[in-house]
Amino acid sequence: MYRHFDKSGALLYVGITTAPAARLRQHLKASDWRDQINDVSTIWFDRRSDAEQAERTAIQNERPIHNRVHKVDNHAKRIAAHLGDSFFLDHLGMTKSCLRFAKVQGTFGSKWYRMIVENADGLDIPLEAFRFKKISDGDQ
Repeated sequence: MYRHFDKSGALLYVGITTAPAARLRQHLKASDWRDQINDVSTIWFDRRSDAEQAERTAIQNERPIHNRVHKVDNHAKRIAAHLGDSFFLDHLGMTKSCLRFAKVQGTFGSKWYRMIVENADGLDIPLEAFRFKKISDGDQ
């Protein structure tokens, strides 16, 4: 299991892998938070099941900034339970795989924001429930 930290020591991400160097290269290539990585720590487990449990516990207790899976505050699951799967599949035309992905990640794509909020019937819908594009200072 590995943890990524920023310059101030804030926990960015927790994950598991059998190849930490290769996984770090993947994060450095593809993660939008790659420039924040300053330090990495690694803990080894004899069994993958132990690593998976440790990862789940670490994410829920330590609340890394960029993890989505295993978070306690899974907004997409809560919203989907309130509105019902049929709302997403029939009303919005979302595919089953897209809805499943949202429930696993805990967030919906930003294009669904307006329709979900308009049909939420008073349910609190935080902006964190959606994957909005981050605007850098240079884009403003």
